[in-house]
Amino acid sequence: MNLEKYNKLLILYRSIKENGERYVNQNEWNKLYRFNNFLPESPPLKKSILNNISSMLNIDYLDMIYKFYIFLDTVGSLKNLSNNLIEELKFINFIFSKNNINFIINKNTWNSIRSKCLVNKSKTKMPREPISLSHIIININNILTINN
Repeated sequence: MNLEKYNKLLILYRSIKENGERYVNQNEWNKLYRFNNFLPESPPLKKSILNNISSMLNIDYLDMIYKFYIFLDTVGSLKNLSNNLIEELKFINFIFSKNNINFIINKNTWNSIRSKCLVNKSKTKMPREPISLSHIIININNILTINN
C-alpha cells in the first residue's frame, strides 16, 4: 500500500460512514457487479464494508519496522532509488508519524523483529538495541533527502 491508496481508502471510509443508509444502494451495486465479476451478487451491509476498509487502514507499525530494515539490508545503494521505493518509504514514514514518535519498542519485541531480519543472513542493519520511532523517521527522511 502507498500513501495515495491509504488516503483514498480513508476518504471512501468516511463517505460510506457519513451515508445514513444501512444497506448499499441495490441499483448502484448492480452497476458495479455487471463490470466486476469478483463482487458478490447481493450487496453487503454497510457495516461489513466499513469493517473491511477499517482493517485495511489499520497498519501494524511493527511490520513497517521490519519492512524498513529488510529494505536497508537488501538495497545496494541508497542513491537513485526507484519512485516505487521512495513512495513506499514515504508511506512508512507516514505510518510511523501517526504513532507516538518518542515511543521505544520493548526489547523482546525488538529482538523478535531483528531475528526475523537475520533469517538466512549473518548481519542486519537493524541495531541490536531498541530505538525510538523518531530515530527511524530521521533515517527515512535522510534517505528521502538523498533521493531528491
